[in-house]
Amino acid sequence: MPAMFSKNRSSPEMGNTIKELLSTLTIDERCGVMQTFEGQDPQKFAQLVSNAPQWT
Repeated sequence: MPAMFSKNRSSPEMGNTIKELLSTLTIDERCGVMQTFEGQDPQKFAQLVSNAPQWT
């Protein structure tokens, strides 16, 4: 598993990685990623929304 997706990373560190990834996407791409993420793991998506609402 690539380091950027390691389950051993802290929440703030993982949040920064997600923000970095999303910042490289267009608005349409970001929306697609968010919809897919929400469908795959609603709990983790809810956590992202609460930790980084500006990215959702």
